Amino acid sequence: MDCLIEANLEIEANDLEIEYEVSGQQKLTLLRPLSNVQHLTMIDRFLEELNHEAVKDQLPVFLNLKRVELGYDESRCWDKILLAFLNHSPTLETIVFPQGLTSSPHGYCDDEEFVSEQQFCRTTLANVPTCCKYHLKEIVVKDFNGYEREIDLVQFFLRHALVLEMLVMYPCCSANVDQMRVVESTLQNLRRASVNCSIQVVYMF
Repeated sequence: MDCLIEANLEIEANDLEIEYEVSGQQKLTLLRPLSNVQHLTMIDRFLEELNHEAVKDQLPVFLNLKRVELGYDESRCWDKILLAFLNHSPTLETIVFPQGLTSSPHGYCDDEEFVSEQQFCRTTLANVPTCCKYHLKEIVVKDFNGYEREIDLVQFFLRHALVLEMLVMYPCCSANVDQMRVVESTLQNLRRASVNCSIQVVYMF
């Protein structure tokens, strides 16, 4: 496993009636031997239990990880797991969200979770993750809807990714083009910590 370059972890359904913390610990057991990978993909239900408060800070340190793809089934809140991955991936260069950031304005967060995510996204971190300071150069968001919640998350990255070169968003196929043009104008006017950062909205329809 030390020589493994790429790992793809996907769970389409959770048939086990077990607590989040227990399931999260099981997934950590699977993740720890993969800590040397360079490219890691985790989609659908795999991330869900890792967002548990008692689990997120137990992630292994991915010293060689250059690219991560994070897909979050049912679009729950990002505030815990996202920062945890940034802090545990010191040489990360690329983040891809293959399933987007959310499928609805509030996703499936309850009110308390949603407020927590908003506060996280709108606050400037006192300790910027190492990857954001020196390595993170590309962020790709697919199925982008232009919701305020998504824009908040984009702003979080722009505020903290000091060497970011490219932020690319692919609108979802059902997006209204005229509305998305307005969102694109808003995105282009956002302040960026990296003077070299280019923001692109790519229409595939």
